Amino acid sequence: MNYLLETHPGARKLVVVFSAMAPVGSFTYNYRDAVSVLDAHTLFVMDDCGDQGAYFFSDHRDESIRRSVLSAVTDVKDRLGVDWSDVAFVGSSKGGTAALIFGGTVPVGRIVVGAPQTRVGSFLKKPHPNVLEYMTGGTDEADIAWADEIVPRQLRGLAPSTSVEVIIGTRDHHYRDHLPLLRRELSAMGHSNLLVREVPGLMGRPLHSVRSLCESSVSD
Repeated sequence: MNYLLETHPGARKLVVVFSAMAPVGSFTYNYRDAVSVLDAHTLFVMDDCGDQGAYFFSDHRDESIRRSVLSAVTDVKDRLGVDWSDVAFVGSSKGGTAALIFGGTVPVGRIVVGAPQTRVGSFLKKPHPNVLEYMTGGTDEADIAWADEIVPRQLRGLAPSTSVEVIIGTRDHHYRDHLPLLRRELSAMGHSNLLVREVPGLMGRPLHSVRSLCESSVSD
């Protein structure tokens, strides 16, 4: 996995930032300027599998990508001497989805996301069928259903102590199509540590939302 680690002398927390969707063949690290002001180590993870990423998860249903990402993040955390409770997973859109996926795997202290997709297959089938095919091996209804189950399945391992904060625009289609599933899954688990911060209209990537997303990840 390709990642960028920026250490902060004396820091006791780690913020892991997962990259969002980018144009085909264009891969980058997100939010470096916004995160640079935090009193925390920062780890930027790049999703450069295939031609437009794979949600840090699978290659034709082989989950070795997910395992590699988890191994890399765990190794960095251990080398820095940071406890999972002092780790935050952060991201928006695809990066937010990844934060939910991995936050359901290890007991991080915080998950802070902007407009994540919870029904990955249904989201990808029209705008990004190339990503769907890379992840699942196809684009038919069975492939869509397989990808739609990724986030719900991973969330079932979410630790009760992990706080989940979602920043989302009230006119964003994620508010209608993806947030309800997240609410239902967490409610069914008895997880009560969810905070939804509604932004009027479309969140997009306004600077105040990015800063809020990053600063929330290290707040006490």
